[in-house]
Amino acid sequence: MKPVCRTALPYIARSVDSINDAATSAEIHFMIKQTPERGLLARAADQAIFVEVDNETEFYCRVCDVVTLHFEGGSAPLLSRMYFVRDEIIVS
Repeated sequence: MKPVCRTALPYIARSVDSINDAATSAEIHFMIKQTPERGLLARAADQAIFVEVDNETEFYCRVCDVVTLHFEGGSAPLLSRMYFVRDEIIVS
């Protein structure tokens, strides 16, 4: 199970009904890549949101915090969907 920080609790506590009733987009999509220094870099697909952390433990808390700060008026999406991307080269 992923660690949950205190700032993530309001998102978890919201009901599924409130997701359907949301006036704004219910989700925000992040593309996550591993940095050369072995950290994680997340970029939102449709917003100017970037998150870079050193380890996975603090990653989820940081994403919740940044999304909340970016959408100050209470219009933050209720869900953050993560897409982990790996660049690999295969020599044949």
